[in-house]
Amino acid sequence: MSNVLRFESRDDIDQRACRWVAAMDRGLSTAERSQLSRWLKQHPAHERALYECAQLWDNMDQLSRLAELFPEVNPSPRRRPLLLSAAASVLFVVCLSVALMISGVAQPGWFNQALLSSAPSKGVLTTAKGERRSIALSDGSRLTLNTNSQLELDFNARYRDILLRRGELNVQVAHDSSRPLRVFAGGKLVEAVGTAFNVQLLEDNRVELIVTEGKVLAAHARAADAPQTRANTNYSRIDPAVKPVGARERLVLAQAETDVERMSDADVNTLLSWQRGELVFRGETLAQAIAEVSRYTDTRITFADPELKSIRIAGLFRAGDVDGLLAGLQNNFSIGHRYLDDNSIELNTLTD
Repeated sequence: MSNVLRFESRDDIDQRACRWVAAMDRGLSTAERSQLSRWLKQHPAHERALYECAQLWDNMDQLSRLAELFPEVNPSPRRRPLLLSAAASVLFVVCLSVALMISGVAQPGWFNQALLSSAPSKGVLTTAKGERRSIALSDGSRLTLNTNSQLELDFNARYRDILLRRGELNVQVAHDSSRPLRVFAGGKLVEAVGTAFNVQLLEDNRVELIVTEGKVLAAHARAADAPQTRANTNYSRIDPAVKPVGARERLVLAQAETDVERMSDADVNTLLSWQRGELVFRGETLAQAIAEVSRYTDTRITFADPELKSIRIAGLFRAGDVDGLLAGLQNNFSIGHRYLDDNSIELNTLTD
């Protein structure tokens, strides 16, 4: 298999930032100040990570001394005694752990945050390309729509129905045993009482189901001329041809029978990273990565050299951040680009 080329991931940036803050505590040499200056100028994410890590250590006085390197920071004048060098490595681990915990709970403002709104019991909800939207429903459930998605909502005293017409949907289901929540997509049916799961409508009417909490029942497609639709569904009981899917499990519903796939926490985190406004790659080909990126932007990305498509990459970047992707490809893999027009980019191999 081809070697996997890696972007500088968010974890890498956080670790590097925390090492710099630890170095500030003991004092930077002239050479280190130059290295830090270069690192900060490489990408805006480096400045943000350094600022966050310093906040976590309550060490903003150090950034104040480095104002020429970090001009946009206006730190608090509050000061605590400098950390002992012997404790720096321990505090680095604590700082990194807190940073990662924060990144999973409260996302920084530069991510494309999903706006929380409320929705009526009936209606059509849509997101544009590159948009995420989080909706609180009348029953207490919560929906998050990914980029370029559309669904029809129909809740009443007898049932809770969602018809996913396109795109991807994450559901946090409020418990109500008398009214199971059902998602119809591509002639398939997913049913839950009180749990959390993700549904994506793929090509050829295939449907990907990922369960993060509880258990979900999934009805496989019937014959092509009799798909699982709201019109032919018995609301007293889900179709008998079902599969139970539990937490950290994935199932692709298609015409052919498929097996439930058990996943690790890392797998789930990767597949659902869009909820944090991020895209995570762990060895996909560049062609696959570009196809995923294209879901979040109107910019068309093509290849001047077909061999570039097979390069395998790993890393994390912000969904819709085409400039960040191009910078990562150029800085890490010597893959350049040129604009064919305002909305078209061609990737090419850089030559010395």
